[in-house]
Amino acid sequence: MEYRRNNDYLIIRLDESEEIVKGIKSVCEKESIQSGVILSVVGAMKRCELVFKPGCRQHFEEHFEVNGNGNISMMNNEIMVHLHVVAGNDSNIKTGHLLQGVVTIFCEIVLLKLNGLRMVRTVDTSLDPELVPFPYKLSP
Repeated sequence: MEYRRNNDYLIIRLDESEEIVKGIKSVCEKESIQSGVILSVVGAMKRCELVFKPGCRQHFEEHFEVNGNGNISMMNNEIMVHLHVVAGNDSNIKTGHLLQGVVTIFCEIVLLKLNGLRMVRTVDTSLDPELVPFPYKLSP
């Protein structure tokens, strides 16, 4: 992984076999980013786990080109990466919340740190965690 920061913008490049969500979280921890916008994710994955509707969580072991965006927030003093992607290849297209994605070749991320705003997530007890594996609502 390599990244560069210019004021509140970060450009991150993840390389072969690095994990996308963990990579973004790692950079946010190093740069003390607690609230932000993932403006762009562009690259490729060789393995991923997606949630694409309530109760539907699926692991894929195939090449996907990927495009996505999301946000960075805090929950229980821990950085939370909320990232949605469109992932496709010549035989399959999926879209949803990326729980885990392992890079093939490379993946490029553009992130904007939000200053003066603190986005916090809390557990939404009205959501069934068996159906919604990310049952956290945002308090902007």
